[in-house]
Amino acid sequence: MRKAKPEILIVTILWIIVIISIARNPQFRAQFIFGLISLISISVALIVRKKDLSLGILAFSLLLSTFDAVKFSETFSVHFGFISLIPFTLLLILVFSRFSELMILKDNWFGEDATEIQKARVNKIDFFKREFRKLSSEELLKKMNHDNTVEEAKAAIKEILTERNEKL
Repeated sequence: MRKAKPEILIVTILWIIVIISIARNPQFRAQFIFGLISLISISVALIVRKKDLSLGILAFSLLLSTFDAVKFSETFSVHFGFISLIPFTLLLILVFSRFSELMILKDNWFGEDATEIQKARVNKIDFFKREFRKLSSEELLKKMNHDNTVEEAKAAIKEILTERNEKL
């Protein structure tokens, strides 16, 4: 099991920034409250050892904070154009230290499931079977031997020819 040292370091820095901000300016805007809620969520996820969840929320919060959609400080910030440099620097540290874990996390959360991929392939084959059903066997063989024919279309042609008891 991997250690969460970079995440803990970044969360500690963010908590220090939040505490200083609360001490210096006790009036908060919605962006700061969202930052505080995300920081609490990350901390709880780290405490209960949900490392993937904490990594995902931390990366997303830092990305939002880079563009000031979420803020961790109401008192001080350093900007370069529209980019807030402190969260951007922390995001870069996180990305460089956890790049492979972030890619795995992205695939787990947003990637397609193997059953979804297979279902989409079957749907494409069924579509091509409906489209090609009217063609003669000779036309089907020409299409199958053509270089631009996709694999699903070739599979549909093979199934049609098999149903017709034709040789490939």
